[in-house]
Amino acid sequence: KARRLAYTKGTHVSTVSYCSLSEGFGRFTLRKAGEPSTKSVPEMKGVRNVAADFFVQGTDSLDLASEYCRDNGLEIFASIRINDQHDSNSKPGNLSAHYPDVKLKHPECLMGALDPEDPRNKGLFQRWCSWSCVDYSQKLVRRRLREIVWKLVNNYDIDGLELDFNRHSILFRSVELGGVASAEEVEMFTQLMRELKTIVTNAERRKNRPIVIFVRVPDSPEFARAVGL
Repeated sequence: KARRLAYTKGTHVSTVSYCSLSEGFGRFTLRKAGEPSTKSVPEMKGVRNVAADFFVQGTDSLDLASEYCRDNGLEIFASIRINDQHDSNSKPGNLSAHYPDVKLKHPECLMGALDPEDPRNKGLFQRWCSWSCVDYSQKLVRRRLREIVWKLVNNYDIDGLELDFNRHSILFRSVELGGVASAEEVEMFTQLMRELKTIVTNAERRKNRPIVIFVRVPDSPEFARAVGL
């Protein structure tokens, strides 16, 4: 705990927004939310993922960060990436350590396809995200985000939730193909945000204390609207 967050002592930091890796989409170094990430990345020489060691001890990175913040008078927020492409170096038969099982089981949820020769990859813009990002027009993707948020706010001692829309900034395949989000897609994501707010509000009532939602979004309202926000 102290090795990761002790730098906050003696500073004006009052809130820690802690990202527990949040790779691929809904894969975390956590045991109580999303898909557990316990693999080390071979390309990162000398670096080992210790998540599994924490799990054996009955804890994980967010639990440890929360304990540290409670002990030192800091707020603690869980940060999650709404989309992520750090698994985009995956290829058939050679998957990245970041590639989550949900993408193997449900390839229809991707912007493109694992096989670079697949016709779904034709015409992808791939300027702000890659083929491996998820498409929020898919019901399964929206449901999975709701499930992740439910588990984070109900299973962890956190003061809030950061939704990071800059990792990465495309939400719909229609935009990844070079278009702009339709009014229907914008409403689709707005409704998802309403549902996430309801999940958080219900957790607030159960815990009898506030849980704040804040967002990290593109600094251009026009760009945000074009991608579906």
